[in-house]
Amino acid sequence: MKVSVSVATYNGERFLADQLDTLRSQLQEPDEVVITDDGSADGTCAEASAYIARFHPDDSWKLIRNEENKGYARNFLENCVAATGDVVFFCDQDDLWETDKIRTMVKTLEEHPEIDLLASNLRPFYEEEGARQFDDKVLAEMKDDGSVDRFNTANGFHLKRSGCTMCFRHSFLDEVMPYWEPGWAHDEFLWKMACVTDSCAILQRFTTNRRMHSGNATNIKKRTRDWRLRQLDDMARWNASLKRYAQDKRLSPEGMSRIEKFDEALALRKKLLTKRNPFLWLKLWRRYADCYPRKKGLYLDLYLVFFKESHRN
Repeated sequence: MKVSVSVATYNGERFLADQLDTLRSQLQEPDEVVITDDGSADGTCAEASAYIARFHPDDSWKLIRNEENKGYARNFLENCVAATGDVVFFCDQDDLWETDKIRTMVKTLEEHPEIDLLASNLRPFYEEEGARQFDDKVLAEMKDDGSVDRFNTANGFHLKRSGCTMCFRHSFLDEVMPYWEPGWAHDEFLWKMACVTDSCAILQRFTTNRRMHSGNATNIKKRTRDWRLRQLDDMARWNASLKRYAQDKRLSPEGMSRIEKFDEALALRKKLLTKRNPFLWLKLWRRYADCYPRKKGLYLDLYLVFFKESHRN
């Protein structure tokens, strides 16, 4: 299978060469590396261009500069659509890959033709103070025994791995892209679409060393009531698209009920924050706690009933 690596960059000059070194050092080298820069204001493009000219002047590695800032999700997905590989890997600009990442994950896809999206495990390392900390419980769930765990709407509705650990079949991406909605994170989008078709899995191997620093795209510190309400509207829009895909794929009634329950939870959460009635939170806690990826989100909703904003330490 031909392998493409999709690298999305934005102001990543500090760490980009370190990551590209780990792509070039793979035991199974990628057939294609596509770097799309989303309007960096630093020397990211110069760094990428010099690296390609030095090590891959044969056009198998290429740099594309976006004419407009597209945001990280759209930047990633459009990069992947343009890739020519049978298998595509998401690649952040600042991580470090284990040398056997591509070989191990591609081999797993070859052995499991029923899997469209394959994630793996990561080890975080902290570049500086103030970086988002990984949940110890999440890290404790990661193993290194080579087993393959399957996920669907019953046991994997919520995203369980970061996009930097994922690869997927290009044919699957082509099928689901018409259902993508603006703002929907690239990794959550593909994860949920694969759960709908029971083609989502995690390879229990550590393949990625994730660099954590204050510039990470997911490093959100301030959460306000208005921010949460906008987020809930976005999530409702994304879930509606997921439901359309599930209907087109004739998902089982049990699977559809899981998606519909999430819709009910979103509506109740919005009512909680607009009416600011804490008794509604009790209903969320009793009936819809499993519609939150993590319990802290449930308690944040309650906090925002009484206070306009929250700052994470």
